[in-house]
Amino acid sequence: MAFGDTAQADTVLVGPARDATLIESPSGTLANGAGPHLFAGRTGSFSGSIRRALLAFDLAGSIPPGSVVTGVRLSLHLSQTNAGPSPLTLHRLLGDWSEGPSFATGGGGGPALPGDVTWIHARFDDRPWNTPGGDFDPRPRATALVDDPGYWSWGGSPELIADVQSWLLDPAAAHGWIVLGDETAPTTVKRFDSREHPDPGLRPILTIDYEPSCEPRYIGPGYWHRQCLVIASAGIGSGLPALPGTGGPVPAGPIEPGFGELILPCAGALIANAGIGGIDPCAMVAAAPRAGSCTRAGTRLATLAFNLCADRLQTSCSVPALPRVCAADDVGGLFALLVEAIRTGTCDRTAVCAGEPVSPSDGD
Repeated sequence: MAFGDTAQADTVLVGPARDATLIESPSGTLANGAGPHLFAGRTGSFSGSIRRALLAFDLAGSIPPGSVVTGVRLSLHLSQTNAGPSPLTLHRLLGDWSEGPSFATGGGGGPALPGDVTWIHARFDDRPWNTPGGDFDPRPRATALVDDPGYWSWGGSPELIADVQSWLLDPAAAHGWIVLGDETAPTTVKRFDSREHPDPGLRPILTIDYEPSCEPRYIGPGYWHRQCLVIASAGIGSGLPALPGTGGPVPAGPIEPGFGELILPCAGALIANAGIGGIDPCAMVAAAPRAGSCTRAGTRLATLAFNLCADRLQTSCSVPALPRVCAADDVGGLFALLVEAIRTGTCDRTAVCAGEPVSPSDGD
């Protein structure tokens, strides 16, 4: 890992929470909410031939609050087509809708059931759209020229990024997108696989690139030492020193998800990869606070490593100005400074830089 150069970026893959097909019908009595396919374009029927696909995503728990979205790509698997290359556009939906239980394998749909989304209803049959065919922004958010069966993607546009960012900030407005095919001529319909398709590898996927928030969520060494004691008591670790002043049972407290399986190995590897061998992060966060300056620096280094590996900090987060001498401007710079001080034995000159990037107590 390189420190101090760029923000920590991450990527998450999210499947739709809802998807369905709008089937053109003046009465709004046809629907397909739970079928294995989505349709967009026009069928060869003489009337009621337009099909529009809807997709919405629940981002809660997938992206940390306050993150900045930097890239968005929607990928759909085309399993059948009645035409050659055809432009398909994504448009932002302006109102909420419900998927519904109706099931059909073909583009003709089936009888609408309570809760279905239809050409007339955002929810059958008690909440209509303002406009038949769905309420959406007529300005395309992205366009793809879709041809033969296979995977197709819409992405790279600032409009898609803005949509996902706004949904992250206001989940109640995450109504999703509507996919419009070529509706100017018959027999242009494209069939995509939906979230109900039996093959998970063919279901829609939204790929989101983001940078976590720099809002500090720093936790001090005492918390991480308690986590070390918990896994040691469970037989996962061994040889961990006792928490100073306890000498008794492992103290109660919150259990950090994935600590033994992910965070602790990550912290150890982070320190080792920085060129410092022989430092056990669990031992370092248990060190006496009044020990020598290099011990204090090691404690701070291990604490930073735990917080980085637990996604509580990113390396580009700024470090507030500290008294005396400290050249670190961000968490990555502070990490590198501590590493260099320990490696060269100059910890006394940078002892104050071993302080936390925010101001919690050392114990928690």
